Amino acid sequence: MVRVLRLLVPLMAVAALVVVLTGVSPPAGAEEMVPTARASVVTLVTGDRVVLGEHGEVSVRPGAGRKRMSFATSTEQGHLMVVPADALGLVGSGRVDRRLFDVTALRDAGYDDAHTDELPLIAQYDGSGGALAAPSGSRRVRTIPGAHAAALRAPKRTASDFWRQLAAGKALRGNVTKLWLDGRRSLSLDVSVPQIGAPELWQAGYTGDGVTVAVLDTGIDATHPDLAGQVTAVQDFTGSIVVGDPVGHGTHVASTIAGTGAVHRGVAPGAKLLDGRVCEPRGCPESAILAGMQWAAEQGARVVNLSLGHPDFPGVDPVEEAVNRLSAEHDMLFVVAAGNHGANRPISSPGTADAALSVGAVDRSDRMADFSSRGPRPGDGVIKPDVTAPGVDIVAARSSTGVIGTPVGDRYTKLSGTSMATPHVAGAASLLVNAHPDWPAARVKAALTGTAVPTAGVSPFAQGTGRIDVAKAVKATVTAEPVSLGLGRQLWPHDDDPELTRTVTYHNSGEQPVTLAVAVDASGPDGRPAPARMFTLSAASLTVPGGGDASVTFIVDTSLSGAADGWYTGRVTATGGGATVSTPLAVEREAEAHTITLRHLGRDGEPTGAYKVGVEGYDTFADVHPYDASGTTSVRLPAGRYLFTSWIAEPDGGQSMLVQPWVDLTRSDATVTLDARKAKPIGLTVPARSARMMFGLVQYHANDGAIDGGLLANESFDGLSIGHVGAAAPGRRFATVVSAHFAEPGGAGDFADSRYRYNVAFCAYGRMFDGFQRRLRAGDFVAVTQRDLQPGDAGLTTLGISSAPGNAPPGGTSFDYPIAAAPNAARTEYFTAGDVRWWQTYSRFRVEGEEWTPLAAEFLMWRRIRAGEARWGAPVIGPALPADRPPNATRTGDNMRFDLYLFAPGQPNAGGVSPVTATRTALYRDGALVAESSERPGQLASAVSGPAATYRLEAHATRDAAPFSTRIDATWTFRSATTPDTAPLPLLAVRLGQAERGSDLPVWVDWLRPGEATVKELTVDVSYDDGARWQPANLTPRDDGWVADTPAGTGYVSIRTHATDSLGNSVDQTIIRAYGSTG
Repeated sequence: MVRVLRLLVPLMAVAALVVVLTGVSPPAGAEEMVPTARASVVTLVTGDRVVLGEHGEVSVRPGAGRKRMSFATSTEQGHLMVVPADALGLVGSGRVDRRLFDVTALRDAGYDDAHTDELPLIAQYDGSGGALAAPSGSRRVRTIPGAHAAALRAPKRTASDFWRQLAAGKALRGNVTKLWLDGRRSLSLDVSVPQIGAPELWQAGYTGDGVTVAVLDTGIDATHPDLAGQVTAVQDFTGSIVVGDPVGHGTHVASTIAGTGAVHRGVAPGAKLLDGRVCEPRGCPESAILAGMQWAAEQGARVVNLSLGHPDFPGVDPVEEAVNRLSAEHDMLFVVAAGNHGANRPISSPGTADAALSVGAVDRSDRMADFSSRGPRPGDGVIKPDVTAPGVDIVAARSSTGVIGTPVGDRYTKLSGTSMATPHVAGAASLLVNAHPDWPAARVKAALTGTAVPTAGVSPFAQGTGRIDVAKAVKATVTAEPVSLGLGRQLWPHDDDPELTRTVTYHNSGEQPVTLAVAVDASGPDGRPAPARMFTLSAASLTVPGGGDASVTFIVDTSLSGAADGWYTGRVTATGGGATVSTPLAVEREAEAHTITLRHLGRDGEPTGAYKVGVEGYDTFADVHPYDASGTTSVRLPAGRYLFTSWIAEPDGGQSMLVQPWVDLTRSDATVTLDARKAKPIGLTVPARSARMMFGLVQYHANDGAIDGGLLANESFDGLSIGHVGAAAPGRRFATVVSAHFAEPGGAGDFADSRYRYNVAFCAYGRMFDGFQRRLRAGDFVAVTQRDLQPGDAGLTTLGISSAPGNAPPGGTSFDYPIAAAPNAARTEYFTAGDVRWWQTYSRFRVEGEEWTPLAAEFLMWRRIRAGEARWGAPVIGPALPADRPPNATRTGDNMRFDLYLFAPGQPNAGGVSPVTATRTALYRDGALVAESSERPGQLASAVSGPAATYRLEAHATRDAAPFSTRIDATWTFRSATTPDTAPLPLLAVRLGQAERGSDLPVWVDWLRPGEATVKELTVDVSYDDGARWQPANLTPRDDGWVADTPAGTGYVSIRTHATDSLGNSVDQTIIRAYGSTG
């Protein structure tokens, strides 16, 4: 995993137009990979390749020697998972990191094929003392001896061979025990330093002198005046040849810890720094982080700052393990950012490690930052973060080559994030080590947590014990162990809940005894005080002898009748002798829940561990994947209705998918047997004898598209089976489609230039098919002739087609297999009828050698098929707001996002993109410029002010990739105010249908919020001299729109339109050379 720097600004902008380079005619036996505009190709560790289109379309190509491999597909928390059959057991058991098959995360981390030709891996070994040898097909780039691990790189071109050599059924060969993705973790002072009490320690003579702090980050610009002489050692772990800090994150962090400036002074200006570069602009490879942590330990660092992380998941990952191990072996304190995901995603690893001091962020008024990640720790309910510190609008040193932040003068920059809060705590820890060099790391952590200042009304899961106060911490003679009391979950029902006890031990480092008054303050899930007898202590006071310890027992009784279900949080506070020590607490009184046990049997009737299971909820969010190698696994779930899917792999390469679409867990526990023998085979044939199956898919959708999954086959359904288990889902809450695509193979073994394609799809509601067998005849299909109307015959076109149930919502994942053909080549597409909708993606490329230059891409979105002719590239090409995709202009709170189609074909429910020679998109509020971009036509994201205002969005683009629509200008004017949730903006677009000279021009209006307003005014003007002079066109109402009768003229026809709706929103569009002559 790549750790993300805990920072609230993007590190770099990434171009969105990616083209896959490949030969036009692959050699015989080679897997065809057809490029698409704005697509990403991701090669998996198995050598299989996944192509991700811009709008959710997906193609999967098996790796070399894996021609008939099948795949389990699912969308998990918005990420596409594609797991081949021979990896199911290894992923389920945890021997192979499931992130290696998270296609979305691999692409987003820059591990797609456009950015790297190697797979970054970490192999963990059994610790038997054997050599940490690189498995065949990989090379070792770094050993991490303390972790019994090695960082590997496996070339993608031979990934299939690497996998074949490494994977052995349910185990890994050699002494490799686990294979991880070497993921990237992301990079998550003038007012802030006094806020935590640092100047009081400076006055006492404690500045961090003699303390070494390791900053593992993007590097440090040691030439900055505030950091001159502060860095004592430098080591790069990324393989970069760049010196200093090309990002600016590490320099900002370093100066917050130990900067010596007069105004923007660090917390511990007397401390010295180790500069360990473990992060690149795209993120921080885990192998680099691990190596940097080991180096910091060997260099004698007492404190390590890690302003980076990645949302945690249950279990201990390699970086968390290293934090715990190195903390114990070298008595060092790792101070780690909590993350910047707010309450939306889990708190970040490695701050979730037991030994780590995890840091959330507050503003200068000690209010919690909205972005600061919340706990508890996934899996066990442990309280994280541990403390908070200032992390909003922090001004610190700016790297001379840095690219992030808001500049403050020439040498400083302002940033926000838990990345900024973390160095405040690392600096504070350095001051404590300076003042108390004999204090072990655990004591430093306890002093900072125990004396922190809590923010009233804020849960410990947000703030731990509160905002640190180092002036109090340095005087802390009394500390508590443990630093928090996370008691986990008490299972429903509660009349028999066992009493929970924990011991809190207070240590007094002073010479005189201290008598402490001990009390509990806790509240329930509704914010009201907890029942009086739920939390008690064995004593109301205790005396801690000088230099000694004393303990009190904390007692929890969740069996109380009438107590509300949910999380109870609070703190145990000990006061006395001028000291106050706070220990946060949390326990969950589980709401009604039940356990479901899943038994997996292979086709031989025996229990099997070669499976993957997915559990997803209809009534409440659930996306869990329980596993046990015995084949029997259990999961506890809140009362509700669920969908269960199991993919079971067989030794011979076969695979079964069993789906129970409706499991009612509202009354009792349940046991379900997933027996592969109950699944039945799939078989489809089409009329053409020369046809061969390209790929097939069994896919299901549930809960209005929030849930999906499937089984993907390449070239044949042989060996694959599907089956329904249990009750049917009511109504149309569950739908499944069996689909397949057939075409005529060519001499090279691919389907390029096939004269036809059969697109087969059958839908059912409520149940998964129990197998599927169908022999199709000519009368079962609707024929559509494909016509490419773009002029010219050079290059290549592709057309990908995918299907979905008739009730499928906008968005989602669709699988297709584009077929390449010469421009203007005729092909007939045959579609089965029925309750199915189809998505078609047309792309055109200029091909020069092995370079494919995209010229156009058009999308016909989720429509039912009618017999006739499909006209691709037909004018008029212009702005569109298609209904069957998620809204592409939205406001969430005070943030607006636009991703508009400017080059859509003149058909309903269509979209399109095109390469451009120039573009500008700009947003104005009440006439004042708010933001602008020249990255992509119609694309912009910006924060805006909350009160209602009039906005104007301008989008301009020019292109030379086609003779039509060479310039498009569009201006939207609309009113908007802050929104509680994400909502579409009130945009409209005037659509112009496919037109030819002398014919009527169809006109209609697209709405992002249909039904809210009506058209109040609509005009269409025509020009025959590229917009120099305009003439009005007559409009006649027809069906759901109008027909424009354009004045006579010669040459190219340019179109100008204006529309205003009944709410006052408007749009002005100009399309130069909309249609007409091509000579």
